[in-house]
Amino acid sequence: PRDTGGPLLSLDQPVPADSWRWAGPDWRQLSDRGDAREVLAAHIADPDPAQRAARWGEILGKRAQRGESDWRIDLDQGALLFSESRDDADLGLVQIDLSVADPASALSRARARDCADGDDVVLCRTRFHLVATG
Repeated sequence: PRDTGGPLLSLDQPVPADSWRWAGPDWRQLSDRGDAREVLAAHIADPDPAQRAARWGEILGKRAQRGESDWRIDLDQGALLFSESRDDADLGLVQIDLSVADPASALSRARARDCADGDDVVLCRTRFHLVATG
């Protein structure tokens, strides 16, 4: 992970498509609810976001571009966004923007498990920003 600044970069494609073993033995039953649709963006905080974005772009064969307040790499689906970290507690993967069918239902379940912060779900210090999609 040092080469990527902390977050581990992993690209995989399960073959066959329904053999995603990393999700555990019950993932099929849990995924049938259809809540999560796709990852829209992953936010990475770093003391030097320009350098970090350039390195990730080099690894991925994609161009890092300066945005309004961050650096971004557009992927085939979604994007990686790199912003300046405010302190040591705010480093690495800090947020995932996730397309969901029903954010209110997902937030209700997160609140029942004490994993909600405002309109986001927070797990292991990573914020999941839920975006409604039909």
